[in-house]
Formats: sequence, structure tokens, C-alpha cells
Amino acid sequence: MQVRFSSCIGIEVITDSSGEVLGNVMDFFIDPDSGKVEGLFVYVPHLMQQRMLLLLTADILRWGQSVSVRSVDVLGPPDDFLRYQKLLEDPRTLIGQRIVTQSGKYIGRCKDVQINTDSMQCEWLFPKKWWKWRIAFPISEVHEVTEKAIILKDPTQFEKEKPETEYEELFDSIPEAPRATRSKQ
Repeated sequence: MQVRFSSCIGIEVITDSSGEVLGNVMDFFIDPDSGKVEGLFVYVPHLMQQRMLLLLTADILRWGQSVSVRSVDVLGPPDDFLRYQKLLEDPRTLIGQRIVTQSGKYIGRCKDVQINTDSMQCEWLFPKKWWKWRIAFPISEVHEVTEKAIILKDPTQFEKEKPETEYEELFDSIPEAPRATRSKQ
């Protein structure tokens, strides 16, 4: 299933057996180098405090109108996941980051991403400039992610990779129509 970040904000995380609501999805935890969604940050209201806990994607059983997990034990403070500490401390992000081409042309800010929930892989970036959505870019067009920007391959680079249009061949094979002549009356 394909889902966009903006449509996932606020969906419930529930236990599979009892249907108990554990919290709401607030953010994605994305590896900027691979584009893989490693986990979800879940907002869990608690008596006098509010907590942001981490849910690893390996612990997700189903993703639909809500996210189903085995039990409450799969949620934990981000500091508890030692394997991911280096990635959690990495200042590079996708969402909210500037998008520029290698030649320095400003495209906009990444305001949304689309992921595949089967592979948990980020597939598309959706830039916005001022109040206007720009053309979405596939993640394969990303050259590098730095602290300051997402750098896309120059358009000339991916235009060269595109095959020649098949329409040119079609137009070449169509014979020219005879020109109509006007007779003087």
C-alpha cells in the first residue's frame, strides 16, 4: 500500500489482540541515506506528561486505517534503541528539508513523502514552494542528503537517461497529406 506522510499523521497505533489505542503516529523515522522508514514516532498521552515513543517498522503487524502491533511492549523511548542511536542523532532529514539540484537551482521544501508500507521504503518526495505544490520527484533522483538540503540530480542528467520519445518515430512514418489548393473562382 502507498501512503503519504501527511495522511498518516494522527492515525492510531493499536494492539492487535485487544484493539487498545496506544497512541497516535506523529512522525516517520527515515534513514536519509537509504530512504528506508526505520520506525514511527508515536505520541502517547500519559497522565501528567506527554511522551514521544519509537515504534520500529519490524514490529508493525498491519497498516490500514490504523497501525496494529502485538503489544504495548514494542513502544519505547528512542534512547532505548541503542542500535539506532547514531541514526537518531543524525541531523539530516527529508521532511521539511530544502530541495535543490546539483547545479544549485532551488526547487522548494520537502513537505511530504510517499512510502510503500510493504517494503517500508520512501518512494516519492513532494516539494512545495511558497504555497504551491511542485512536481513530485522519485527518491531515485536524489543524489545526496546533507544537513542543509536534499540534492537532486541535475535535470539534464536524468533527461539523458530517458529514452528518445516514441512519438518522433510515429510522426516520421506518417506520410504527408497532400496540400489543398484553392482554385480561383
